[in-house]
Amino acid sequence: MDIKKTREIRAIDDPLSGKPSNKSWNQDKTAKQFRREEFSLWSADEAVSLAGALAGSLSLESQKILKIFAAEMQPLRTEIDRLTACEINYREIARNHTFLQIPNRREFLRELEQAIDDVGSLKPQPEILIFHIANAGDFRRQQGRFAADAMLSHFAEALASHVHPNDIIGSIGGDDFGVILTTGEAEMLSYRANEMRAKLRDACFIWQGLEYRLDVFVGWSELQKNCSPENACELADRSLRSNLMLHY
Repeated sequence: MDIKKTREIRAIDDPLSGKPSNKSWNQDKTAKQFRREEFSLWSADEAVSLAGALAGSLSLESQKILKIFAAEMQPLRTEIDRLTACEINYREIARNHTFLQIPNRREFLRELEQAIDDVGSLKPQPEILIFHIANAGDFRRQQGRFAADAMLSHFAEALASHVHPNDIIGSIGGDDFGVILTTGEAEMLSYRANEMRAKLRDACFIWQGLEYRLDVFVGWSELQKNCSPENACELADRSLRSNLMLHY
């Protein structure tokens, strides 16, 4: 190193010296502190109110644009509400009978499948009953379609009044009705089925001032694990046919 060579001596705050001065460091610290405090005062909650209205933190032009977007979204919300209502209506149509206030066959079989899946975990074990109105066909031929529909509606209401609220009833088709019993003991199944049959026979149907007695028959079966809903109905229907043959 040449000790005789002269070097220029600069002040510590000289920007050409390569070292920051205390003055520059303090100014930079003050600027960072100001930005930090400014950021801490900002809140996202203040940008948009709870009702979706714009607060004053956005420019008037930005507020105007967002209001236009909100206005354009309103018809979409209305359409979504309409489609949701249609979906609920279609689900009800798919589940319910066309004029009886009970589930249709498809929905009843779906409920029956669920009950079969629960066999073993439910106490008591669920059971199935099938009711048949033997004289409904004769009544329909004598009095017509509307009279027959009125008879079926009367029977559905009477059946609903004689089951437990947790039991499930449904239309099997035509003059047949199904019941999934979720309460009661298996040893009492035949007794309960015949008791319900007697009450339904006594619930006479009145049409145009005349009283008609319903010729009701019933079949029953316990639900077995891994049995299909169709097979469960077949077992109960087999019992029903046996009772019909004993009578006719």
